[in-house]
Amino acid sequence: MIVPNLGPFVVSGLATGAVYALSAVAIVILFRASGVVNLAQGAIGALSAIIAWQIGNSGGPPWIGWIAGVIAAMAVSLAYGRLLAPRVAHSDPVVRAVATLGLALVLLGVMDFFWGEYGRVLRLPTDSLGVRILDVRVTYTRLIALGLTCLVTVGTIFFLGWTRMGLAMRALANRRDFSAMLGVPVLKVDSWAWAMSGLIAGVSGILLANLARMQPLFLTFMVIPVIAAAIAGRVQSLGIAVAGGLAIGVIEAIGTPFPSVAPYRTLTPFVFAIVALVFLQRHGHPLIGGGAGLGADDVRSGAPAGSQRHRGLVGVAAGVATALVVALAVPEIASSYWLRVLTASAILALGSLATAIIYAQLGMVSLCQFALVGVGGWVALRSWHAIHWPFEMSLLCGGVGAALLGLIFGLPALRMRGLYLALVTLMIAGGFQVVITAIDFPDGGAGFIGKIYNGPRQYMDRPGLATTDAAYFRYCLGALVIGYLFVLWHQRSRAGRAWAMIRRSEACALSASVNIVAYKIWAFALAGFLAGICGGLLAGLIGTLDLTSFPASESVLLFAVTLIGGAYSWLGPILAGLLLRAVPGLLNDWHIDGNIATIVFGAGLLHALITAPRGVAGQILDTVGRIKVFAGQVRREKAV
Repeated sequence: MIVPNLGPFVVSGLATGAVYALSAVAIVILFRASGVVNLAQGAIGALSAIIAWQIGNSGGPPWIGWIAGVIAAMAVSLAYGRLLAPRVAHSDPVVRAVATLGLALVLLGVMDFFWGEYGRVLRLPTDSLGVRILDVRVTYTRLIALGLTCLVTVGTIFFLGWTRMGLAMRALANRRDFSAMLGVPVLKVDSWAWAMSGLIAGVSGILLANLARMQPLFLTFMVIPVIAAAIAGRVQSLGIAVAGGLAIGVIEAIGTPFPSVAPYRTLTPFVFAIVALVFLQRHGHPLIGGGAGLGADDVRSGAPAGSQRHRGLVGVAAGVATALVVALAVPEIASSYWLRVLTASAILALGSLATAIIYAQLGMVSLCQFALVGVGGWVALRSWHAIHWPFEMSLLCGGVGAALLGLIFGLPALRMRGLYLALVTLMIAGGFQVVITAIDFPDGGAGFIGKIYNGPRQYMDRPGLATTDAAYFRYCLGALVIGYLFVLWHQRSRAGRAWAMIRRSEACALSASVNIVAYKIWAFALAGFLAGICGGLLAGLIGTLDLTSFPASESVLLFAVTLIGGAYSWLGPILAGLLLRAVPGLLNDWHIDGNIATIVFGAGLLHALITAPRGVAGQILDTVGRIKVFAGQVRREKAV
């Protein structure tokens, strides 16, 4: 085997890694000052790059575009830090991090709405200038990226160690409450941190758009390798974060000349971050303070147990009856287009139900559930094409395959909670995107992958009972009802009571002899199974699946709409499914840009985390409850 000259790839990797490292410095600065892991860092940088491109492309001086882009990034970051971040400042660290995902979705929707989701080229004057180092031509842009990273890192170390504001940031990183009592201006220090973070994000976004590619979605989720670099230093050490960013960039780049490795080289940051998180956790180096589970407090009725059981049975009967009415009526009144949209909504409601199990029952955040939907779809398609089993058997194979992988994905949850687990699952979602892009979904080909590269694709047949769109809608609605009943049975069983104790306090659960490991694995396997069934049903809807439909952003979006709909209510996942498919369908009918939905979902996630933790479903059910109470009062007054 002839080893290619790796010099150019190392140089390229160092430049890209330097931008990762630069952004990681911003992540560390903000975390040390405010305790927030900013998952919107990539989106803020993307906004800076696209504004710079717009001004330059419109004939304006390029330097004005660069300045305007950086100022816009600073303004957005500072506005979030002053207006929204304080609203969740006392929440669990994972809530603060997830809230920045809402900002990322808003910015992504705005960029897609005004500029569209297609690649552009952002050129800098330094691209045409360069020097030769070890027989490799290095552009000044790459040298600037390396030099700027070193300069910002050294300057930040000096700033944090020798200036009044830097010392105040370090004080806040240790004990915010005590620092405030001692007179540290918390809001002012936070504002400085958010502004500095926005400044660095703006600069790094322009450099990354030049060195990689300028595409809003791509740049937004380039935050993943940045987070991976920051994690290596526990989001505390600037030096280790810089080293991690450089290492990720170089390892990614040197895989390029090897054909068997090249499609998977972008797995580097995901593997790097997962290994770092597991290592830090196993060796007792906490990433953050706290880490308690999330979830609303249990609301227990004062009614007798028999009354509660009676109301539960009535509710189940009413839900099944409603589903039956919908199954009979909708196919008769909906057009062919809307019938397919509502079928997809019912299927994705099952995926949202799987996400809600992890969040509402265990109080944990899993950002890889849509990846498990893809796994279930892949296994279902492969088993149908390879073994030619009936649709139902292939569907169960998809559910079991996703359950097994969900169990593996859930293994970090045995030792991790809060932000640790959220970051690990985000890395897993990104890793699945890389793998599925490399292998694609099966379509009847030979071999393990089952892909046809030359010739027409083969499609998966629908079940014999549901060959028409109307019948398949009813089939999927029946699967959703069964999924709900299965989850409800778990909630009313010993497993549900164990999950409630784990959510409230693992220590209390352990003292009550709850097998925490077994019940966590149970929950993740159940969520994986439902997600896998969701993937198999999606595959049956059109006979195949598209690899472009499973980026990491879809897992984030699924989690967001689950919270918006309401993770704690039976109505929430149904609303989430409608938000994911019916709302874009309505916008399409009204000739409104569908990217508006992404903006609404981002704003809705922020609203749910800040003011409405029970989501839209909780607000609807509360309103219905108040109406019932008012009607009861009116009846009593009339009786008197």
